[in-house]
Amino acid sequence: MDEALIAKQRMSQLAEETGMPLEELVDLWAVETEAQLGSASEALAAGNLAEAARLVHSASGSSGICGITALADALKSAEQLANAGRGADASQALATAHLLFTSISGVLQNGTKS
Repeated sequence: MDEALIAKQRMSQLAEETGMPLEELVDLWAVETEAQLGSASEALAAGNLAEAARLVHSASGSSGICGITALADALKSAEQLANAGRGADASQALATAHLLFTSISGVLQNGTKS
C-alpha cells in the first residue's frame, strides 16, 4: 500500500524530529484518530453535525501532518458534508474514511513492530 509507505516515511521523519519512537508515534496517531472517528460517528448519529465536523477536522489535520493524505482527504469530505448539513452523506463518507483508516493503521502498526 503506497499510502502506508508514504505515511511511514513521513512519520519516521516526525519521530526523528521529536525524539519519539516511531512505534509510539504510530500508536498515538492510531488511538487518537480511532477515538475521534468513533466520537464523530456518535455525534452524527445524535444529529450534532457541528461536533462531528470539528472532530473530523481534527482527525484530518493530524492525518495530513503524518503524510496520510488519502485519509485526510476522505475526512475533509466528511467534514464538508457535515458542515453543509448533510448528515446522512457525512455518515456514509465517515464510514468510508473509517475503512481506509483501519487499512492504513493496520499496515503502519504491523510495519513498526520490532
